Amino acid sequence: MPSMGRRTGQGTATRRVGSLSADAATGTLVAFWWLLATAPALGQANAVPTITSPSTFAVDEGTTSVATLTASDQDTATADLTWSKAGGSDADDFTVSAAGVMAFGEAKDFEKPDDADADGTYEVTVQVSDGVNDMTADLTVTLGNVIELEAMSGPTAVSFAENGWGRAATFT
Repeated sequence: MPSMGRRTGQGTATRRVGSLSADAATGTLVAFWWLLATAPALGQANAVPTITSPSTFAVDEGTTSVATLTASDQDTATADLTWSKAGGSDADDFTVSAAGVMAFGEAKDFEKPDDADADGTYEVTVQVSDGVNDMTADLTVTLGNVIELEAMSGPTAVSFAENGWGRAATFT
């Protein structure tokens, strides 16, 4: 049974195996070929992705967007890397898309932190995969305070008798 191997791009090798036979009654030559496997070529290990995003982020209260996570891999295109959550005490507070877009599930309030230890610092572990190897990173997201000014309504001018007593105006 003859076999053939060929190198393909990105350090992989495809192995094809087949057989030739002849039908004695008809004199017909028959060939069968099978693709057995695609695997890294000898001496070519699949590289582990490297997370290049920072490990800490600061986000203002009242927003949901946190970051778009980044990673690199020697033998996998960046667009082919897949992101997910892998744990952390506040993992349930986040969403992470397969493309690495990380966000709070709902906007957070600085004055009412709801993270695991109620300190306004959220902890999540993310994972990136190239389909063969995974890499994880522990991330910290700190919630920032935004001064929330509210509009007041009431009279723009007030008159009050000198040395008088009582309410001059009411503002809401």
